[in-house]
Amino acid sequence: PIRGGYLRFQAQHLRRIRLPQWMQLPQAVRRGLWQAAEGHAEIHGAVCDLYGLQSGEAALLRRLARPDIG
Repeated sequence: PIRGGYLRFQAQHLRRIRLPQWMQLPQAVRRGLWQAAEGHAEIHGAVCDLYGLQSGEAALLRRLARPDIG
């Protein structure tokens, strides 16, 4: 953690994250990600859909993203 309790992500760890190819994603997932990128939807729901996260995993994602509200 760094100032404010946020996590610092290092390149060596980020390189290990595998992202699916855009055109291989279902249309609904692409739409959700696109809306989140434009600020019309929240990103957590779109990411949970993308990776098939369950409610407990989604809650952990939210806590890690915003440790001040966890």
